[in-house]
Amino acid sequence: MLPSGGRLASGFGPGHERKNGPRQICIDRIWWLQSFGEAHKRWGEHGATALWDACTAKLVFGGLSSARDVYAISKLRPEVDEPTVSTSRGRDGHWSVSTSTQRRAAMTPAQLREPERWHALLLYPAIRPVLTEQRPWWREPRYEELISRAGQAIRERVPMLEPAASTACG
Repeated sequence: MLPSGGRLASGFGPGHERKNGPRQICIDRIWWLQSFGEAHKRWGEHGATALWDACTAKLVFGGLSSARDVYAISKLRPEVDEPTVSTSRGRDGHWSVSTSTQRRAAMTPAQLREPERWHALLLYPAIRPVLTEQRPWWREPRYEELISRAGQAIRERVPMLEPAASTACG
């Protein structure tokens, strides 16, 4: 489990950007928040909103619990037209089929709150929000050897604790 974003981002907050030329501001931070409530608590309502708005790419995983925040994020995906087919039987006994279009949310708050495992919603400017599949990096073959070597190095440097010898009082 990761520590909270407030501790990860210690010392940084809205307004910590670097100038990148006369007309650009480049935000070069990666933020990890477990909830918007955490950001509101640490930086206040306006600071949390500024932080959210300043992030170019947003990757939203499931587990959000604030109904207000989940609803607001779900509204960032445009509505979609869904064809609805209905059948009816007339007085003369003949069946008729009609198709109409209904607009519905592309992603409901419930779907955003509980996506499939390893899925997240990517919000990025100039593209429609995309439901992405995330791959656990530690399962990638190119990292298995690095992880194995790091584990071995830790085991070599950290001595195993021996149980204390019991002494008889007396």
